[in-house]
Amino acid sequence: MRSHALLAVPFLLVVACGSQVGSSSTSSNSGNDSDTETDTPGRWSPDGSFDLTFVTVTATPTYASSLPSVAPPSIGANAMLRVADGAPTTLTPRWGTPAELDATLTNSAFELQSGTVTISDDTTYFVTDTWTDFEIDREDNGTFTGAFSAKGTEEISDGDEIFEATLVGTGKIAGDTTPPDVRLGTLPPNGLMPWEPIPVQLAEPVTKPASRILSLSPAAAAGVVTPSDANSLRADVLASAWSNESVNVVAQAMTDLAGNSIDTKTFPVTFFDPGAPAAAFSFDSATANPSKWDDASLITFMNADASCESGGCAKIGPLGDHGCTIPNAGLAGILEHDASHASTLFVRYRILVGIDPTAGGTSSVTPDPGVFSVETATPGQSPTTQPIGFALADLKTIPSTFGMTQATDWATATIPLPAASELGVRIGFGSGAYCGGPILNENSTIVLIDSITAD
Repeated sequence: MRSHALLAVPFLLVVACGSQVGSSSTSSNSGNDSDTETDTPGRWSPDGSFDLTFVTVTATPTYASSLPSVAPPSIGANAMLRVADGAPTTLTPRWGTPAELDATLTNSAFELQSGTVTISDDTTYFVTDTWTDFEIDREDNGTFTGAFSAKGTEEISDGDEIFEATLVGTGKIAGDTTPPDVRLGTLPPNGLMPWEPIPVQLAEPVTKPASRILSLSPAAAAGVVTPSDANSLRADVLASAWSNESVNVVAQAMTDLAGNSIDTKTFPVTFFDPGAPAAAFSFDSATANPSKWDDASLITFMNADASCESGGCAKIGPLGDHGCTIPNAGLAGILEHDASHASTLFVRYRILVGIDPTAGGTSSVTPDPGVFSVETATPGQSPTTQPIGFALADLKTIPSTFGMTQATDWATATIPLPAASELGVRIGFGSGAYCGGPILNENSTIVLIDSITAD
C-alpha cells in the first residue's frame, strides 16, 4: 500500500492562449446552496491548452498480496490537456502517447472518460499507470479551480510475477506555459549501425509534422524521416548514405498548440563502424571478415579450422538464453553488389547445441527459433530482421566440438533484398532489451558462420 501526502499549491488566475483557470471566487448568489446545480454548464466552456501535474497517487492492491515498493510513475508527471471546439479532447503525458477522451461539462466539473492515458517507467520495474477517469473541478463561475482528481489502474512486472492495483490520484491544472521539447529515443548499447533508424521523440504535439522539423547534417548524409506512430510524436530518421562516421540530428525551432516555443536543437550521433564495403565475407583470411560489435571476446575468426565447412569461419559463443545473462555480440558489414537486379543475401551457418551447466535445471535441449538474427538494410530504407534457430528434429549427434555433441547440418539462410548497390548486414546474438522472468531455455549454443554473400 502506498500513499503520498497532498502538496498544498496556491493557484492564481492563469490565462494562456485561450486557457483559463480561475482562482476561488464567490458567486453573487453564494447564499443559495443550489446555485451551481441550476446554472447552465455552458456559460464558460474550457478551450485551449492546459498543464496537468499529478501530485498524489495512491495504489491499492487488487488482490491480497502487497505491491513491490515502487513509486507510481505518475507522481509528479505532467500532461498536456487540449480542448478545442470541433476537435477531440486529448490528454498527452509528457513524452507519452496522446489519448482521446470523451468530455462532459457539468456545473461542478469537466469530466473526461472513455480513454486510456498511460504513464510508464522501466528504470527499476516495468510499471504502467493507466488512467481512465478525470474530474477537473469548476468554480461557481464555471472556470477551473486548479485541481483535478483521477482514477485508474496500475500494473507492475517483477520478472515473471505481475502485480495489479487500483489508482486514485489528485493534481493541479493551470494554463499551458510549458514549452515543447525534443530528444533522441533509446539507442542500442552496442552502437547504432549507419543504416539503422535514429529514434526521435517529441514531448507533446506541435504545429508542424516531424517530417518538416527533423533533418540530418552534413548534407551528404541526407535523411529520410518516417513517423513511427499515428500521432507523429515519434519518428525515425534514416541516413541515405553510410559513409559518415557521425551525423547530427537537427530539430528545427518548434511551437506547441498553446504558442510556447523552443529554438533549434542539435543531437550528435556516432555510428558503429562496419568497415569498408566488401564483395563477400568468407572468413578465409584476416581481410575477409566483417567487424565485431560489443562483446567481441565471444567472437573468434578462424582462418582455417576443421569445424568450418570450408576454409575459415566465425565462431560465436558459447551463448545462453538466460534473461539478464544474455550477452550482446555480433558481426556487421557492408556488401557491394550489382544494383541492376534484385538480390538475395545468403548466410551459411551451423548451430552447435549443449546444456549450460550454470543454468541448474533440466538436462535436455529445448528448441529455439531465435538463436541469432540477421538484420539487412539498403540505403534510405528501414532494416528488416529475420530470426534463425533450430527445431529438435534439426539436431544430429556429432563428435565433441567445442564441448558440444549436438548440432544442425550446415544450412543457408536466404533473405530476399531490393535492388541496391550497398547492403548493410548485422548478425546479432543476445539482446539489450528487458531481462528477467523465467529462463527461456537452458541451452548453450555456438554459432558457426562460414560465409556471408549476396547475389
